[in-house]
Amino acid sequence: MKRNLKGIIYTLLGASCWGLSGSMGQYLFTVQQMDSRWLVPIRLGLSGILILLYCLIRHKDTVFKPWKSVEMAKWMIIYGVAGVSICQFLYFLTIELSNAAMGTILQDLSPIFILIFTCMTSKRLPRS
Repeated sequence: MKRNLKGIIYTLLGASCWGLSGSMGQYLFTVQQMDSRWLVPIRLGLSGILILLYCLIRHKDTVFKPWKSVEMAKWMIIYGVAGVSICQFLYFLTIELSNAAMGTILQDLSPIFILIFTCMTSKRLPRS
């Protein structure tokens, strides 16, 4: 039971931080006149450093293990740039150009766009 409660608390905390992130981004863009081209790299860079420091403390023996494989390193770099960085940049650019609600709605609809694109390029209907 204690483990479930811990998971629930972490889930609520993560969702709250994610929700605040969009609202804080909107504040920075509208009130502070900040630019998403500046905010996203700083945000991702600092969070990456903090996570790396945490992992070095908690998992010092295995933190660099995935980088020993050239194939794994290649896919991690592709995912980091194409998956995380571009996704974050487009999310905050949407907030900058419209608002946090629109950015969140479009981000939550992205699986549907991916499904439509995949079905159109594969010339087939969705499968379960």
